[in-house]
Amino acid sequence: MACRCPSCIALLLGLFVLACSPNPELPPRPPDAGRRTEICDNGRDDDGDLKADCADPDCFAAPECLSDFEICGNFIDDDGDGKVDCADSDCEGSPACSEHCDNGFDDDNDGLVDCADPDCVGNLACSGTEICGNGRDDDEDGLVDCRDPDCGADPSCLRIETNCTDSADDDLDGKIDCEDPDCAQDAACRGPETDCANGVDDDGDGRTDCKDSDCQDYPGCIPDEVCDNGQDDDRDGATDCLDSDCAGHPTCPQSEICDNGADDDGDGKVDCLDLDCIDDPVCPKESNCTNGLDDDGDGLIDCLDPDCSGQSACGSESNCGDGIDNDADQMTDCADPD
Repeated sequence: MACRCPSCIALLLGLFVLACSPNPELPPRPPDAGRRTEICDNGRDDDGDLKADCADPDCFAAPECLSDFEICGNFIDDDGDGKVDCADSDCEGSPACSEHCDNGFDDDNDGLVDCADPDCVGNLACSGTEICGNGRDDDEDGLVDCRDPDCGADPSCLRIETNCTDSADDDLDGKIDCEDPDCAQDAACRGPETDCANGVDDDGDGRTDCKDSDCQDYPGCIPDEVCDNGQDDDRDGATDCLDSDCAGHPTCPQSEICDNGADDDGDGKVDCLDLDCIDDPVCPKESNCTNGLDDDGDGLIDCLDPDCSGQSACGSESNCGDGIDNDADQMTDCADPD
């Protein structure tokens, strides 16, 4: 029967060829992918798991893959004796199988951790002494590292008190602020200015010697009295000319000037009220020694005024029983020493 559709036949042939051609996008199959067991000494990946020969777990127990000795850290029973790594006697003494005595792990797989392992006998971490930088309480006294007195001299713990006023034990030596010798030279911990003439700021307050208020009573720091500034410069309670330091000073005359309205000699009495002026012409005398008046304004009346000394009216009490103050001394009869 003749083909009525030659083009259809060509299309079918093309599809057949395409279906039977290898797909360029798919990876080639391993040549031995069909084999299910790894041959352990032919250098090929026989079972298609991308691991060849002794690298394939299928070959771990194969005679050709067994080592004479155990490799002590690869998690493989290299010598095929049923013991892996540190559990194998071949690994005894291997660094990989030594117990590290302060890491909390059973490094040698003997079921004993750190100091519980006999391997750690004599190790510092198991000696009851604090190790000063491992973050653990090695001697089990409740104090860790530098907080333990065992570490007082350890270089890693030799710190200083950094703040002498924060009420904290900055260097963990049990001494706080000024109690710590580290603060001996800190300004906050110094005492008063101890030497007021050494040119040194002993108490660290920025003021030296007499400039420091601590030295205000030091003899070498007390100033002399300035005799005309109205101040008690030497702090002795006496001001200007009233201070004995001003005796003989030009501004402090020895006697009262009797008509200038000033207390020139600093005795608290001005002009004629001062006894220095008793004979000065500008100062009137008590003119009447029996009138009961202070004629000269010196505060002394009649016979009480030295001006009346020797006056007949100011003689002795002439009659000691007449009830009269005969000598005007304000004492009558027997009350008068006369």
